This record gives sequence, structure tokens and C-alpha cells, in this order.
Amino acid sequence: MMDELIQKLDTLIALHRRNGDIWVDFFEGCKERIARDPMFGCEYLTMAWHGIGAYDDERILSDDKDEAQRLELHPRVYQLATEVTNVS
Repeated sequence: MMDELIQKLDTLIALHRRNGDIWVDFFEGCKERIARDPMFGCEYLTMAWHGIGAYDDERILSDDKDEAQRLELHPRVYQLATEVTNVS
């Protein structure tokens, strides 16, 4: 589960970086927090996710393929982070 979460976060970071999006720093920070303390890092990710509304209702990335991949990744990243929080 953790390996998949880190892999999905890496993909999400790459998508945001490639499109010059401001959320790169946030997702990198989440990844670092998860590496240090999985429970806290995942809790941080999900709490902040609620704060930003998961922004799935608006287009974020300029590339169509990247945007489609982002929309596919978001629910899985959130689900994995929630599972880690609930298991720990």
C-alpha cells in the first residue's frame, strides 16, 4: 500500500511539475512527511486535500493527457492515504 502511494505521488508530482503547477511543493512535502511518519503524513495529505477541495471540479493542467491522468490519480491517492491512516 505504501509503495503504491509513493509511486502515485511521484507520478502526480511529475504531472504537476511538467505543467508548471503550484501544487508540486505541496505534494513533495506530503511525500516527505509520509516517509518520516506514514500516519501523520497521510493525515496531513487528506486534511489538506479537504482544505483545497481536491480541486477535481476545475481544470488544473494544460495538457489534456496529463489532466486526464491527474483526474484518474486523485481518487486513488486519497484512498490510499485514508487507508494508511485507518490502518495505523
